[in-house]
Amino acid sequence: MDFTIDDFSRKKDVDWLYSKIKSKDKNTNTPEFAFLLGAGCSVSSGIPTGGKVIEYCQKISFYKKKLNMYDVS
Repeated sequence: MDFTIDDFSRKKDVDWLYSKIKSKDKNTNTPEFAFLLGAGCSVSSGIPTGGKVIEYCQKISFYKKKLNMYDVS
């Protein structure tokens, strides 16, 4: 999903948020946006915080991009 600096420079309305949540990747038809909520109360149960989930997803994305650089097909 591509964002421009304008996407974050001013307040958005509910319709803008809805359109971002509803958007899907054109190739895979999978959602491009995730909305994570949490108060951290499940951390003691071993469930990662929203921040940890985001960090994990960033790492996966980084490694997928690196692996794609070495495509041998």
